[in-house]
Amino acid sequence: MSRSPGFFRSGLFVFLLLGILTGARAATPGDLNGDGTLTVADVTFALQVATGLQEATPDRLAVADVTPNPGMDGRAIGDGKINVADVILLLQVVVGLQPPDKLLPAGGTTLPTLQLDTQALQTALNAGTAADVPVPLLFLNASNITVGKVSLTLTPQSTSPALAITQVDRGSLTQTAFAFSTNPEQIPPEGSNSVLVGFLQFNGITGSDSIAKFTVRVPANLPSGSSYRLSLGDLDFSDKDSQKVEPAVADVTLTRS
Repeated sequence: MSRSPGFFRSGLFVFLLLGILTGARAATPGDLNGDGTLTVADVTFALQVATGLQEATPDRLAVADVTPNPGMDGRAIGDGKINVADVILLLQVVVGLQPPDKLLPAGGTTLPTLQLDTQALQTALNAGTAADVPVPLLFLNASNITVGKVSLTLTPQSTSPALAITQVDRGSLTQTAFAFSTNPEQIPPEGSNSVLVGFLQFNGITGSDSIAKFTVRVPANLPSGSSYRLSLGDLDFSDKDSQKVEPAVADVTLTRS
């Protein structure tokens, strides 16, 4: 029986969405609640640990003891406790004042990291005029990643006008991928506030570059103070040895100045 291209695209997403990926999982720096993403909830948890309301267990220290960097007493990062300095750095990463790699050990770490390049979007927000803006999704320190999925969700804060994802293209690292798909498969003309991207690359992707390029539509007459949270979720990545890889991620908040 012949299979249409749409069948293979749909089949890929069934595979990815079911999460049929096995192996070891690496902790996301700062992810105290274990949901795979650094958010305000984790910052709140870190503050509770820092003030003694929660216990500083070894597992919690492993993900949230992020200052100083380089670490003390032979540690790659941290000083053996979670304190206000750790909480402040985690909060700065969540709101976009610091990049996620600030939570990784200094000096050539090879831990995988997903990071949105939001420079062009921030410029467009500040201009306050209608524009379709590229927002590359970077995979830093990728090593033989054969299959993966990740979603981008745009959430307006308070009464801010909505942004919309209108298109998703392959990134530099996925140009030769066997399959590259989005969900929804056909993004509506008015765009969507959330899009899932999946890829399959038999040879594996290695290096630091974009895996997808989102186009985000900024509406006209954007009021000053309009604010948006850009969240990466639904992460599922696996390498050539079928080992699960969980890259470090952090939400980003952008505000029109």
